[in-house]
Amino acid sequence: MPNFMFQGGSANGDGLSSPNETSFAIEPTPELRHFYGALCYANAGGRNGTQFYVVNAKKYAAPSADVDAKALSTEYLSLFEKMQKFLALPADKRKTSDFVPAEQKEYVASLGDKEEEYKKFVGEQIKYYKSSVAESDNAVSKYKKVGGTNFLDGDYTVFGQAVNGFDVIDKLSAIETKDNGHNEKSAPTADVVIESVKILTKE
Repeated sequence: MPNFMFQGGSANGDGLSSPNETSFAIEPTPELRHFYGALCYANAGGRNGTQFYVVNAKKYAAPSADVDAKALSTEYLSLFEKMQKFLALPADKRKTSDFVPAEQKEYVASLGDKEEEYKKFVGEQIKYYKSSVAESDNAVSKYKKVGGTNFLDGDYTVFGQAVNGFDVIDKLSAIETKDNGHNEKSAPTADVVIESVKILTKE
């Protein structure tokens, strides 16, 4: 998909997820962003599987004004901090608290034995958004310089970054596509196959 990303890694070879795939939770971090050439896990219901994508957008694609990136992170930080405060209350105090809306109270009440797992998730989100607020100005500056899909930050796992071979990214982005069978024109008209991969660790 030009000016967005290209994706592969389907275990079935059909672009869909397999119900038998091993998966794990997303791992967003403010230090790794969706800059042009970023290598990321596709998010299926909040989980990472075998599928991955490479960002091919060369332009800064903020949904609105630059300040919104920081404002959105600040808003989410406030939301999760309220949720953490709510989760720290005894069960009998939660009913009368006004930290969070009723629907979020209902969600927490439905967690059962998964509440501790959710508490951990909330703590991780607070850590993420605190860092995101601190890093947002630097991130916007780099997005303007190199491009990317900043609106995906926080919802997906970025685990790599292309450092050369950008001409290959551009060639893949220009490939003719057809309907993928789900009313989206994103399937290449001819198969694109990765023949070899070389992964370098950051120095």
